[in-house]
Amino acid sequence: MKLAILLFGTFITGMITLSAPVKNISGTWVIQSAPGTCSPAVIRISMDEGVWVGKMDIPEQQVYDKDVYAIAVDGDSMLISVSESGNSINAKLETDNSLKGTLVTDNSNTPVLLVKR
Repeated sequence: MKLAILLFGTFITGMITLSAPVKNISGTWVIQSAPGTCSPAVIRISMDEGVWVGKMDIPEQQVYDKDVYAIAVDGDSMLISVSESGNSINAKLETDNSLKGTLVTDNSNTPVLLVKR
């Protein structure tokens, strides 16, 4: 019995040690896609009851506090669905303060860099 408890404890400790740490992506991310853009779009990401949520500002379109549809994180990769219609940002965490990826819309795929403020 003691051996079983010892093995179980060792297994649980190993699983905790080997599991990937959860990346902290909370904060304000500035989307740098178009050079010379006066007021770039911004995504504010936070954790709410175990789920990543976000709000988006697009000053050039006079859109503020728009709910982000969904945010999924898998290791260093992220999928930020900005609308129900499928517009999204597929990105990979390059550093703790930068994400590099692609903005996918109905009409195009545009390279983007998101920098944490």
